[in-house]
Amino acid sequence: MTALLVPLLLWAVVVWRAPKALHHPNQRPLVIAFFFLAIVTTVRAPQTETLLRGLDLVLLLTVPKHLAGAVMTAAVLEFVARMIGPATNRRRSRHQRYAFTALMVTVMLAALPFVPRAEDGDFALGVGGSVPALIYWAAWLTHLGTMLTLASLLFFRQAHRAGSESAWRLQVGLTLSGAGTTIGLGYVANKLAFMVGSFPGGPGAPFSPDATAALNSALLNLSLLFVVVGTTFPAPFVGAAACQLRDLRSLAALYPLWRETSRNSPDVVLTRAFSSRWGRSTRFFLYRCVVEIEDGVLALHGHMQPGVDEAAAKAAHGLSAEDTEAFIEACRWRVALRAKKGGTPRADVAGAAPPAEDGAGEEWLTHEVRRLRRIARAYRSRPVRTLADSFPLPATRLQETSR
Repeated sequence: MTALLVPLLLWAVVVWRAPKALHHPNQRPLVIAFFFLAIVTTVRAPQTETLLRGLDLVLLLTVPKHLAGAVMTAAVLEFVARMIGPATNRRRSRHQRYAFTALMVTVMLAALPFVPRAEDGDFALGVGGSVPALIYWAAWLTHLGTMLTLASLLFFRQAHRAGSESAWRLQVGLTLSGAGTTIGLGYVANKLAFMVGSFPGGPGAPFSPDATAALNSALLNLSLLFVVVGTTFPAPFVGAAACQLRDLRSLAALYPLWRETSRNSPDVVLTRAFSSRWGRSTRFFLYRCVVEIEDGVLALHGHMQPGVDEAAAKAAHGLSAEDTEAFIEACRWRVALRAKKGGTPRADVAGAAPPAEDGAGEEWLTHEVRRLRRIARAYRSRPVRTLADSFPLPATRLQETSR
């Protein structure tokens, strides 16, 4: 039953992508590629082979699979060319690809009538010593290898160009797709080595027929997995899920810091209920968390103590500039909270307020989340707790009165 997982996955991808392909022409080659790829993997499944042999349709086990594979690889290359743009998808280049595919398929079909038949009536394409079989395989593997090589080059080239932070999912998807087509070249090399090696007078096949078949199956399935994941990863719903997950992780990381600041300055909290639940409001909760932490720290400004920055800077020796800044800020906040809880007189410390940045858009929120997460990590660290607990505070008014 596990052999049917890959075909079922591919048919599901076809059904999922088909409606979008009707309205977006550039997506049609990819859907066509997945459609014929689903045919290939379905025919390769043992359950399908048993069914076709039972119906005396063994001729459908090999040749249709290879023809579908030729269309599939050509469609993948067409998809990549359309995705990159006119620079690699000129009419002349497109016609050359189509002509090359038609030529190789014609050679395969021309050699097919001369290929010996097995006892069950299927074409004996795996039998060494047959020149027509070797011609058939040469045409098929030449086409497959050429298309996969071009697709790999285009995938990796485009992945290198999509190196900006905002296009990281596209870069990862292109890299995975390129890795999948590159692994497919391993399938071509292994199959070609077996066919040439088993020909009379050849150097001999590197592996036994069973080992070659097992290796080919592993390479093909791995290649399919990378291509499917790579072409799906940049999809919008994957991006939305990734953003939700990233926001939830940020909420979980900032929650202890929010709890500390809001507990000591409850008036900065919009409502008492705070939840990092999964849903459309996750982004709002993250925004609210950042704002309330900033407001809570602003409320602590009068309790920040002189000398904390110097002591924290010495303790943060050896850290990077960003980590040093987070360490100092965390020490500043911990000491201020301790001073407020202990009733220490308010102090006027210039420059101790959190930086005020204009705007409340996505760029501002992203920057603040990163900054606060660094501070939150430092806030929970042992060196910050030790320094804040041992930092000398001025005497409280009650202590001064008792004296």
